[in-house]
Amino acid sequence: MSLIRLTNTKEIWTFSQLAKKRGRYPKNEDASIIKGADLLVNAAGKIVYLGPARNIPARLRSQITKTLSAEGGYVLPGFIECHTHLTFVGSRSQELDLRNQGLTYQQITQRGGGIFSTVQQVRRATLSDLININQTHLQRFYEQGVVLVEAKSGYGLNYHSETKILKSLLKVSRPQTVIPTFLGAHSLPPEFTSWQKYLAYWLPYLPRIRSLASRLDIFIDAGFCPLELGKQFLKSAQKLGFMVTIHADQLTRQGATQLGVELGASSVDHVIHVTQKDIQQLSRSETVAVLLPIADLYLKCPYPPARALIDAGACVALSTDFNPGTAPSQSLGLVGLLARLEMKMTLIEVLNGFTVGAAQALRRLDTLGSLEIGKCAHWQIYSHHPFDLFYSADPLRPTQVFIAGQRII
Repeated sequence: MSLIRLTNTKEIWTFSQLAKKRGRYPKNEDASIIKGADLLVNAAGKIVYLGPARNIPARLRSQITKTLSAEGGYVLPGFIECHTHLTFVGSRSQELDLRNQGLTYQQITQRGGGIFSTVQQVRRATLSDLININQTHLQRFYEQGVVLVEAKSGYGLNYHSETKILKSLLKVSRPQTVIPTFLGAHSLPPEFTSWQKYLAYWLPYLPRIRSLASRLDIFIDAGFCPLELGKQFLKSAQKLGFMVTIHADQLTRQGATQLGVELGASSVDHVIHVTQKDIQQLSRSETVAVLLPIADLYLKCPYPPARALIDAGACVALSTDFNPGTAPSQSLGLVGLLARLEMKMTLIEVLNGFTVGAAQALRRLDTLGSLEIGKCAHWQIYSHHPFDLFYSADPLRPTQVFIAGQRII
């Protein structure tokens, strides 16, 4: 067995205690920092040793075949993007002026803009077009220290185009860095007159879609999928083995957050219009609250009650919601800055949101989110102290990024 060694580290922020707490009540000491430690990685890309160089067992030391230098940098777990709409074609920049003129998200959609504008372009695109677009977007995430990206369909809204999106995600150069999510129930396409008919259209296709995606999402809100229809659709998906998640209570309160808890959803995302009861139910569940402040900024929405969620003991994750209309930015730096300025989150809470919280939202905490023996060797290195992260709106710039012990940046 051959091992890769990472040495010459200033500090390794393992986040092991954050992982032990499953992302709840993050405190500074939960970063679980080890000074001057080494990492050993096996051929399977898993961590087999983490600690002082002098304590490396002889049996492991003899198997080291490659040594890497952190160049005196700070090592953190790779970040996870747990809510993106990665695959789209074109731009919707003109909608910014429409929103400034007072049009709502629902009104823009009803005019044929919004999601429908993107749907038309995605339907015309080839599989090769979509693969190339995915690669470009993924590279921008890798450069910010991201090692796993959840990517939704939802811009096809028919079987051919939705599966084309999902197939394009499975054909990128590093498919292990992408988790496809089926979001056919994103919006009601013009070909259908009711949500009942549209969801019925998808039911026979779900077994085939399950071979392309393990997760299923749905947009439940005023003007989009009604709560009761969404509930039945999600239950049907769960019977087929889908892990489910919900775009919940973003524009209005529909009770989607409570529904997510009731169904054991992996996450409820946006959660802006939630009550104290919703928050308490979330805090007592394994469902993660995924907060997406760039969308709130663009839509001029209230920000989610992050402080109330965290203080109640809910597990909170952060993500960009990268999409062409309401969050046209891949900047994790902007997400973290908004989280700190507008949602009063501390630095460790933001870091938790991009690592342990995000891993929990995707049900990958057993392998990702922290640097521990047995977990994936996905890490990033910064030349500056992590205290400087999410302090400015500048892009994140790790000096090195590794996936399974292999350098990609």
